[in-house]
Amino acid sequence: KEAEWWKRLGFQASRVVTLVKNKYAIVMPYLLPCSNLQVQVENFYKLAEDAVYHMSSKELCHHDIHIANMGYYHSSNGEVKISFLDLSSVSEMTSDKAKKKMLKKIEKFRESAAISTQHHPTDKLTEALSKLSLQGSL
Repeated sequence: KEAEWWKRLGFQASRVVTLVKNKYAIVMPYLLPCSNLQVQVENFYKLAEDAVYHMSSKELCHHDIHIANMGYYHSSNGEVKISFLDLSSVSEMTSDKAKKKMLKKIEKFRESAAISTQHHPTDKLTEALSKLSLQGSL
C-alpha cells in the first residue's frame, strides 16, 4: 500500500521489490531528513503546509506528522519541497477532512517549537547554522 501512496503523491520511482523468500521491501525516493534546527526557520512551516495541501489534494491523510517523518526534495521544476515519510501511517480521507486534520498537527508542531525556543533561545550561531542547513544541504 505504501508504494501506491508514493505513486499517488507523484513519486514514480517507488516500487515494491522481492528480496528473498517472500520478503518484500519498498524502494522509496530519497528525501533529505528535516532536522530540529530547521523548524526555527519560518520557510519550514510554509513548506510543511504545502506538503499538507498536496497530500490532502490526493485524498490522503498522514496520521503521524513529526520532524522525523518529514524530508526535503527537489520537485521536477527544481523547487525545494517537503514530503511526509513513513506512509504506513497514511489513510484515505476526504480532501477537506485530511487537510484540517494535518494542518492541526502542523500548528501543534509549530506551537511546541515556539515554546521550546522561548525556553531555550536560539543564539546567533545556531540560527545561522539552521539557515545554512536548510539552504545548503539540498
